[in-house]
Amino acid sequence: MKFTTLSTICLAAGITLAAPTTPSSEESTTLQPIFIDSWTAKLLSKVPQGTMTFNMGDPNNKDVVKTNCTVYWQRGITFPDNKMVKCHNAAYEFGFPKGIDSIDDFTLKVARTDGAWSAQYAANSKNENWNCNEYTQGDFKEKCDLIGTMNLDVTPPSSS
Repeated sequence: MKFTTLSTICLAAGITLAAPTTPSSEESTTLQPIFIDSWTAKLLSKVPQGTMTFNMGDPNNKDVVKTNCTVYWQRGITFPDNKMVKCHNAAYEFGFPKGIDSIDDFTLKVARTDGAWSAQYAANSKNENWNCNEYTQGDFKEKCDLIGTMNLDVTPPSSS
C-alpha cells in the first residue's frame, strides 16, 4: 500500500512538472516593438523615379527574423494615400497614409497583413536619425538614410 501511494504521488508530480505552461492572457497579447534598419530613400537624378528600401524585424513572430521591404514610384506622381505594398515576406506590408511627395517629410506605416498590428513613423529631415542630403551630380538627386536601428511600438487593431 505504501508503494502504491508513493508511486501515485511521484506520477502526479511528474505530470505536473511536464505540463506545458500556459501564458496569461496579458502575456500573450503584449506586443513587442518591431525594428527597422538599413532604411534608405532615394530620388534618382537620371530618371524620374523614387525608391525606398528597409529591413524590418518582428519579435512578435518567431518565424520571421527580418524581411526586406522595397517600393519604386514615379516622381511627379504622388504615391497614393493609404496604398499598401507587400514586403518580401507577404505577411507584412507598408505604405504612406498621406502619400509621399518628398522623401524628407512623410509618414511610413508598417503592418501585418492579417491585421494583428500596425506601426507608424513620421520621417522628417529635422529628426536626428533621418539624415537627408541633396546632390548636384551622380545618380541621386536626393538621398535619405536612417542612422542606426529604430524601434517602433506596434498598435493592435482597435476593438469596437
